[in-house]
Amino acid sequence: MINQIQLIRNASLKITYNNSVFLVDPMFSKPYTFESFASISKNPTVDLPCSIPSILNDIEAVFLTHKHVDHFDDQAASAIDKSLPFFVQNVDYSFVKAKGFNNLIPFEDNFSWNQINFSALKAFHGRGQLLTEMGSVTGLFFKSGNLPSVYIVGDSIYNDSIKQNIEDLKPDYIIINSGGAEFPDKCGQNIIMNAAEVKQLIKDLNFSTTIIAIHMDAIDHCKTTRTSLKEELKTIPESVKLIIPEDGEMIEI
Repeated sequence: MINQIQLIRNASLKITYNNSVFLVDPMFSKPYTFESFASISKNPTVDLPCSIPSILNDIEAVFLTHKHVDHFDDQAASAIDKSLPFFVQNVDYSFVKAKGFNNLIPFEDNFSWNQINFSALKAFHGRGQLLTEMGSVTGLFFKSGNLPSVYIVGDSIYNDSIKQNIEDLKPDYIIINSGGAEFPDKCGQNIIMNAAEVKQLIKDLNFSTTIIAIHMDAIDHCKTTRTSLKEELKTIPESVKLIIPEDGEMIEI
């Protein structure tokens, strides 16, 4: 079984790692079926790149970084096997349980599943009062034996805590939600990393790694696009590899 990360759409990932297959932040809605966040368009703004049955084929567990609709929607809740191990934050436990899932496992600081070691790490979905309003988000770091390590930062701005996590863990792969999402009534405050913050993160790196940038071109309040991010990051250190996958693209790790 090849170790790989597949971007489904937005923040939804299908990950094959150490002979296990798991799903992160499943959002399966058809285009233009839930609310607009920026008064531009209903969401999501693009379709899934593949069928829901093909996404769910061979999935053994689900990991949810937080309960926002662009990370977990009713369509995903309806389609996913309710008996699968479903890892959640404590604050999201009741919400997911109400969807009918009966094998919920709250995140611990450090835990293992299928011989994969995980660490649950705080993410920062905005700054100041907006951070409080957006609620709790958990990032995930995982590693098994000699396999490459992966840090899913989650919905987060870039700050000293995220910088410290990266310095301490030195992940082989860093998955960044880099759509620069903003709400029009919040004076341009981004709630996930934008191109400038991704550029600063890369500038701060002192080791070789691969950046996988996702959460773009699918939700209407994400101002950073794949095109604008590529333009901002035309020049980066040789020690850093940047991958900006298309929806459905598989990345071998």
